[in-house]
Amino acid sequence: MASLAVSLDAQAQLYLDDQPVDAAVLRARLAEAAAQDPQTEVQLRADGTVPYARVVELIGLAQAAGLTRIAFAAQPSNAARAPAAAAPPRAAPGAAR
Repeated sequence: MASLAVSLDAQAQLYLDDQPVDAAVLRARLAEAAAQDPQTEVQLRADGTVPYARVVELIGLAQAAGLTRIAFAAQPSNAARAPAAAAPPRAAPGAAR
């Protein structure tokens, strides 16, 4: 199955497969992909600061082109990747402190 990676960074720059594109180019490429294989999956990534409405707009572009398989790709934040701090040991019940 074919896939396309569509990304939107914090500065509102669009990327298609890691290459910067404008909205017109993205629309055309999505339409080409749909014509070749309507089951092409759009893997959508957006910076966490991007307004949700902008993400919905990108979903609409893909759907208007005829692509309905949309996946959200996310990268965990640094906090999520950091190992959890070890909890201090607990004293056994009845043990002297």
